[in-house]
Amino acid sequence: MSIASTTKADFNVPSDVIRFPGFEVSWAGECPWNEGLCFGTENGYLVTFAPQSPAIEARAHQLTESGEAINGIAIAGDLLCASTRADVTLHRLDRRSGELSPAGDSYEGGAHGVASTSAGGFIAALGVGGLLLLDADPHGRRSHRVITPNCGIQNFYKIAYLGSAGLGDVFACALRKGGLLGMTDPLGPGRGSGRINVFPGLDVVSVCSLRSPDWPLAAAAIGIDRTILLTRDVLGDPTPETLVFDALEGTAYSIVSASGHLIVLTDRSLVVFPELANRFLQGEPIDRAKTILRWPVDAVDVYLAYDRWLLVELPDRVRRIALDALLPQPVAEPVALAPRTLQATPWEVSSFEFSLASLS
Repeated sequence: MSIASTTKADFNVPSDVIRFPGFEVSWAGECPWNEGLCFGTENGYLVTFAPQSPAIEARAHQLTESGEAINGIAIAGDLLCASTRADVTLHRLDRRSGELSPAGDSYEGGAHGVASTSAGGFIAALGVGGLLLLDADPHGRRSHRVITPNCGIQNFYKIAYLGSAGLGDVFACALRKGGLLGMTDPLGPGRGSGRINVFPGLDVVSVCSLRSPDWPLAAAAIGIDRTILLTRDVLGDPTPETLVFDALEGTAYSIVSASGHLIVLTDRSLVVFPELANRFLQGEPIDRAKTILRWPVDAVDVYLAYDRWLLVELPDRVRRIALDALLPQPVAEPVALAPRTLQATPWEVSSFEFSLASLS
């Protein structure tokens, strides 16, 4: 592994360049085991390291024998769940040796990402196949269950944990060509109820928490056409705010929220909307001209770590960028854009409960 600091990154932002010889990164995120970072690779490995360690020693663990690229990792206690296009695998950490070992049979079927529950379970998005639940019975045996909503076929894509409400954990899920879904934990007291906000023709590809203690169920999502959705409550808001920035170009990949800002990655650029999430949550108008920061970059994905760093996945490396390096310094040329708000009338709202689709 190599990590080097630079002030001349691809988009002129001070950052660290992270590379792992022999591995190409396909996912990046936090590693609570060592308060560092972890990376999924194109050939099915997990690489972890603690940047604050003087030695910066990296460790590699094989997660899947399929050799498919890791597209999602979630950690709960000593358990780690990883998803690929071919399987979903569960692993347990030995705290003394630092090694990972399989924790039950893998699920033979692809997923688009995975999230953990506060009770130590996991939920993976299986596309039109529904949602995969991984949980333990009172004796510690792991089980796989696949569930689907009773409101018709949906294409579950990316899933994000938001927070807890009276009915347990709450998640938001991006639905391909189906809108935005908010749901309670199917394994919790809410038993997997929720609502789907459908905007006809909107293909949602990414979703994130707004990370607000005052609005724990607030979320943002983005459509493949760069349409931004904002809601203060995925379970109770019938008409999310919907913004379109016509001057932006490209295919949207991801959206993340950090310190009150929204950050969007497209196939052409990384775009920061300063204070947009804060203004929305405070009830201020958000359909006025805004100054954004935009960097042309050929990136694959973007992730948030510890609300401090952006991890920008490039074809052959990862850029770790401190958020305070992006804002408020004018490190990119500011661009003023006037968004338009889509009318609320096209929204279609449906409530649902989950039903068991299969056991494995």
